[in-house]
This record gives sequence, structure tokens and C-alpha cells, in this order.
Amino acid sequence: NPYLMLATVLGAALIGIEDEMPPPAPVTGNAYDIADAPRVKQTWQSAVDAFETDPFVKRIFPHQIIRNMAMTKRQEMDRFSGIPAEKHWLAYLEAV
Repeated sequence: NPYLMLATVLGAALIGIEDEMPPPAPVTGNAYDIADAPRVKQTWQSAVDAFETDPFVKRIFPHQIIRNMAMTKRQEMDRFSGIPAEKHWLAYLEAV
């Protein structure tokens, strides 16, 4: 959802401003070579869990939105668990 993504980016920027958080140093070279750089979660489940428990997300969104999004994604995970991986794209095609 582009609206939630934009709200997240703007909310994170506002938190940084309000908390007077200094920005990280600029990355030079290949960012993948930075050992302690934050990484995208490796599984859908771990991403949903992180979203649901992240203290910054809790400052940006009301509890009801966080709960609804986590429940929705868990329903999607459940639905996809019964479909072979090579056919997942069909579920998205049907939604469009």
C-alpha cells in the first residue's frame, strides 16, 4: 500500500527530527560489504513479527492498524502455504 509506505517514511523522519537523532554516516562503496548494516528480514513471518513489535512502528501507527496489518499478512501467509511456490504469482494475478 503506497499510502502506508509513505506514512511510514514520513513518520520515521518525524521521529528522527523529534528525537534529534543524528543521521548515519554516508555509505561509500558497496553497501553490501558493511557487516553491521541493517538487513531486510529473510522470511515473511520474521518481517511481520518485526513490524508488529517494532517500537518505532508503534510510534507511527495506532495499535489497531498494526494489529490489522499483521493479521492480514498472517492470513496471506496461511493462504500461500497451501499453494505451490511456482503458482504464487497466480494469486496476485487473480487480485488484479
